[in-house]
This record gives sequence, structure tokens and C-alpha cells, in this order.
Amino acid sequence: TVKAKPGKTAPYAWVILIVVYIVSFIAPLAQFKVTTLSTWLLPAFGMDLSTFGWLMSALTVCGVLLAFPAAYICRTLGIKKILLLSAACIFVGGVLGSTASSVPVLLISRMFEGVGIGLVGVAGPTALSIWFPADRRGLPLGIWGTWMPLGTIVMLLVAPPIAEAFDWRAVFWICVVASVVAFLLVLFFYKEPPTGLY
Repeated sequence: TVKAKPGKTAPYAWVILIVVYIVSFIAPLAQFKVTTLSTWLLPAFGMDLSTFGWLMSALTVCGVLLAFPAAYICRTLGIKKILLLSAACIFVGGVLGSTASSVPVLLISRMFEGVGIGLVGVAGPTALSIWFPADRRGLPLGIWGTWMPLGTIVMLLVAPPIAEAFDWRAVFWICVVASVVAFLLVLFFYKEPPTGLY
């Protein structure tokens, strides 16, 4: 059972934290893989630095614009569907990017990833807030708050050696696999809290 006494955290809330953290963690992996792989992407697509800058700008603009209506979308569709949609967008963006042969396709892939990042940035803390009582949210939200810096650091460390050993597309495919894992975790393990939990 996931019932908890008033003022105490339901045990299943920690499962929710793990699931939400993983689906959030893949977002910065997707976001910063392009920056980390600039040495490979610039010659592969014949881009100048100005065009390359749009690969980050397209993602950021989509993420910021979507952050405003994301709260309304969460209320309409539900948090689970938003988390699933976030992982699905990162998956689609990763597949498009890994198979891209032109800059426009790569830009479109970044837009999909931006949507995924914008959605999880709003749905993540919302999911934790409804599972943890108000006086016990500090720790889980603090842990969740490391998703962006940790994901960024991990990508900066692992992408270059993987690209060097295989190809830059291998990094994209790793993000695709990670998004599938996150999608399945949300699908099977994320639950809405029972009515009257706290």
C-alpha cells in the first residue's frame, strides 16, 4: 500500500523520486550532447559557429516557451502523461538527430528535445510536491534539483571518449536508449497518489 500517516512520507514516494529523477536526468544529456560534440558536428555538417549556435538556441527557445503553458498542460493531461511525453520527445529528437544528414533536420531534432526538457522541468517538481508532504519536500526537491548540473557534467565527461572511439552518432543513440528506459520506468512505475494521502 502507498498510504501514509499525516506528516509522514509514503514509502512509494521515494520510488516516484527515482523515476522522476531518471526521466529528468536524460534531459540535460540530450541538451548538452551537441555542445560537447562540436568538434565532430561542425565538420560533419559544414557549419559555421553562427549556425552551430542555433542548435542550442532552438532547444532553449522551445523549452522556455513551453514552460509557460506546461503547468496548464499538466493539469489537463496529468503528470504521468507529461513525463511520458517528455521522454517521447527526447526519443524523437534523438532519433532525428542521430540519422540527420542536414542542418535543418538537426535543428528540428533539437526542437523536439527542447519540448521534452520544458515539460519535465515543470512536471518533475510537481510530481514530487504531490507525493511528499509539505514539511518533507525539501530533501526530495533538493535531490531532484541536481538533475541539470549532474546530467550536464556526465555528458561533458562521457561524450568525447565515446565519439572518439565510435562516432558522434553513438552519443545520440545512447540518449535515445536512455529515453526509452525513462519512458518505460514512468509507464510501469509512476502512479498518481491516492486521494487523501496526506
